[in-house]
Amino acid sequence: MIAFLYHRRWDEEKYFDNYKTDLANARARAKSPIAIEQQALLGLVTHLLMRLFLHKKGQEFGLEEDHQTQQRGHEKKEAAYIVDWEGNYNRAFFKKLSKITKQAWRFLKNNFLKKSTLRLFEYNLRPSLMACL
Repeated sequence: MIAFLYHRRWDEEKYFDNYKTDLANARARAKSPIAIEQQALLGLVTHLLMRLFLHKKGQEFGLEEDHQTQQRGHEKKEAAYIVDWEGNYNRAFFKKLSKITKQAWRFLKNNFLKKSTLRLFEYNLRPSLMACL
């Protein structure tokens, strides 16, 4: 039983380590704009599903206080910046974010701040990102 549980845990850790490594790359693995969009959306969906899962499990185990502490910290970080989509929008708050969030911002910045992909960002990805905020 212990070996089975360890193997399951190892698979999950390996998956999230690969996810984190993909975000750390300066460039997307995909070459086409649609594939880049899908890779970014997959990252967002994965992040949101993990947040929902942790929230649900926290409620089941009575860990609501810890979740509220994390939420207060997140609200303090949100209050510290103003997003400017035309310029250097991440400089004001980049240092205060976690490593995974910095990697996600770097991925989005390097793949969607080019002339060829600006239209893709404006019409497809920006509404999704704004809905998450």
